[in-house]
Amino acid sequence: MCSKIHNEEFANVIMFLTHLSKDPFILNELFGYAQQIFADTIPATLDNEEVTAFNSLVGEVPKMVYQNIEVKKHREERLKMKDEIDRSKKEVATASSTNPIPEAEGEVAEGEDFEMDFADKLNLGFKMVEIIGQILKSYYGSIKADEKYILCEEAYMLGLRSLNSFLSILSSDIEAFSSHLQSIMAQRLSKEMDKAEFEKQVRRLLFSISCGISLQSIKRVSDSVGSVTLYETFKKISASHPTTAVKLIEISIRLDQSRTLPFNELKRLKTELESNLMAYSLLRGIVINHMYMFNASFKEKQQICDLLAISMKNQRSIELLSPQM
Repeated sequence: MCSKIHNEEFANVIMFLTHLSKDPFILNELFGYAQQIFADTIPATLDNEEVTAFNSLVGEVPKMVYQNIEVKKHREERLKMKDEIDRSKKEVATASSTNPIPEAEGEVAEGEDFEMDFADKLNLGFKMVEIIGQILKSYYGSIKADEKYILCEEAYMLGLRSLNSFLSILSSDIEAFSSHLQSIMAQRLSKEMDKAEFEKQVRRLLFSISCGISLQSIKRVSDSVGSVTLYETFKKISASHPTTAVKLIEISIRLDQSRTLPFNELKRLKTELESNLMAYSLLRGIVINHMYMFNASFKEKQQICDLLAISMKNQRSIELLSPQM
């Protein structure tokens, strides 16, 4: 059943069984299957030595701008979009269960070895992270502390293995990917551009794509497991895995759960990560994402933006439209 967890129906069954029974067999099966996903890939650390290829794409950290949006409206739009995506996934899952692929055409029995499409495997990995997070948050009172740690740690590691499955391919020959992207973009340009400037822009684009995928992966993990009831578990994981990636997941959780801007913690992380252009960009992206979703005073936002060299665009005008919540 775990192999079909990307199907909403099977995911709900596992959630129900977890609630119904305290038998550790269910959690052990879930944990065991999670470990099999991208088992041959080590979790991404995002430490300087791991992302050297990506940092070499740019000479300095790219500029970032905090746009003047109305927080409440933006949050409602994001939630609406998420609901639409979830509804679409359920419709696909329903269609798949109603019209399953006949076994003769390639359906694989559970437990058999099979090669899964890379995109499907990524989807399965992050769906598993989501399910583990739901179990941890819904039944935290009935799950033992050591079981919480094991499951939560695997949610972190699975998310980071999934991320590294992409980054390792890209970093293996970053220059070849850059050249290929240049050739594609060159065909679409309506006018000629200075060659050096063109190459610089393409490399920055490749850096931005890599950061964007990394940021989404970090947010998928932090959104899935984030809960104030699991803070002690998060601390233990951070102590056991003092990597840049885990630190970014932790600050993302802390920002979203406390809904405040911890200046001192962000200042410490900035000092620690500033020389790592990719990690520093991800930290700034996490902070900007938070400010788009939660209200803060103009003074707080200005202080954080000054700290992280984030430009603020027409901020005062939006303050009049966005009351504190």
